[in-house]
Amino acid sequence: MNIKKQRIYIDQNFCEKLGTPKGWNEHSNYNAYQISALFVQFLIGNHSMDKLKQLISSLDKNYYYPNFQKIFQKIFNKDIEDAEKEFIEQINR
Repeated sequence: MNIKKQRIYIDQNFCEKLGTPKGWNEHSNYNAYQISALFVQFLIGNHSMDKLKQLISSLDKNYYYPNFQKIFQKIFNKDIEDAEKEFIEQINR
């Protein structure tokens, strides 16, 4: 059986776009839940569950993307934009 893998289109800076209720609502019909789940899986697989837990426990109660960027950088030692690019490249191999 020959199964061909289909490429997935993911917007650049999707974390920023999904970071507000308006942004989430605009993208929820375009696989926002699936992409978010895959990104979490990517972070766990390439870093660790502990790093993901550290990220979650460090977040502000009210999401603010610039703060998220700083916290992500501190925990993962890379910009969220770079992590997104790596994720998109890996998912579409």
